Amino acid sequence: MLRDAAAAAGVEMDLATVEIATDAQAREARFPGSPTYLVAGRDPFAPAAPAHDFQFDACRAYARPGGRIGPLPARGDLVAALVHAKETA
Repeated sequence: MLRDAAAAAGVEMDLATVEIATDAQAREARFPGSPTYLVAGRDPFAPAAPAHDFQFDACRAYARPGGRIGPLPARGDLVAALVHAKETA
């Protein structure tokens, strides 16, 4: 989905996958749960405050269209985040 969103946004990706395997790594990275997308080093879907302490075994929830919650951001929201990062770079 991320590659598809990048193509739709007209963005060339330099993708890095980072595995968070311990609570210590999660605290250090301020990891809010999996999956987390960082665009230009920032989390475009960051909540105002985390729902829990940073931990590596937490699942992430994303707001979806129509007020629903899901395990991934909506494709359109991801495209918009990539376009915004491109325009503000």
